[in-house]
Amino acid sequence: MAVDIIGKDKDIIPVVTRRASSAVQLSEVVLIEKSEGVVTIETVKERIVTRQSMKEIVKELDGKDNFYACHSYLVINFDYVRSMENGYIFFACRKAEYVGEKNFAKARKKYNEYIGYNG
Repeated sequence: MAVDIIGKDKDIIPVVTRRASSAVQLSEVVLIEKSEGVVTIETVKERIVTRQSMKEIVKELDGKDNFYACHSYLVINFDYVRSMENGYIFFACRKAEYVGEKNFAKARKKYNEYIGYNG
């Protein structure tokens, strides 16, 4: 059985709540969403809810080309996007998010660049 060792050079998001502290692997993050004063980090394995600020969490994503902020309350990981159409982003985990026309156009353009489409 392989064991992942978390070190300071690993790509993680530190998540601290009242009851727990954890290191979320960036490679497992599908999306990060803020709603009603809480931030939810959806990973391939679990859903983590924290009251940390979205700004604080997004700071950990600096320089990561696969993450894109559709707007101030939704950040997506292009690695888990399966398709984008009619204002919706569809993820590999069978989740869909509506981002609106203006934000969708920008996100789709960035996604097309990410997947290597230059048309």
